Amino acid sequence: MARERPRGTGFTLIEIIVVVAILAVITTAASVALGRMFGLWRQVRTAALVDQNARSKLLDLSRELRSARRVRREPGVIQTEEGRVNADTLVYELEAVPGEPGKPARVCTVRLVAKSDTNETAGLIKEIRSDSEMQEVEAIVPEAVGFQTRCLTGTGWTMEPASDVRGLGMTVWVQPSESGRAPRVYSTAVNLPRALRQDAT
Repeated sequence: MARERPRGTGFTLIEIIVVVAILAVITTAASVALGRMFGLWRQVRTAALVDQNARSKLLDLSRELRSARRVRREPGVIQTEEGRVNADTLVYELEAVPGEPGKPARVCTVRLVAKSDTNETAGLIKEIRSDSEMQEVEAIVPEAVGFQTRCLTGTGWTMEPASDVRGLGMTVWVQPSESGRAPRVYSTAVNLPRALRQDAT
């Protein structure tokens, strides 16, 4: 006849070790799952913020170009992990210096260029130069790895300089730093005022 355990003696050492081992396995599995979920959430959040910023900045650039005085393109090439990407330098002039409301209008030159060199400021760069040679540099899309402009003529879109330019198309390649995926592409098109159409080359 088996001897019964006296009441109030608690658990044996073997039982405690088994319970601790099971809890350790459950805790480790939960930690790994939570870590993966947090990493995925962070990537999704970063991509959403980059997407919102890229769309917002392209919209702002489109509004500026509709009121610009001159447009000039300086094509070039940059190197990315995905290969060679065309990079245009887009230059235009505005009648007011940003950040100085209420002051007399002055002409400021705005220069856009995508830079991927690690020794320089990364992303899509916006440089503002006023008549007083003051220069302001802003990385409007820090995650940009390429920037390209196209001309809309009477015969359609072209990458070459043209005299009969009716509009501009802008494309930005964006790649978040925490993402190992291929760059995302954002595009917009702007109809130029008649006064700009001959200067958009």
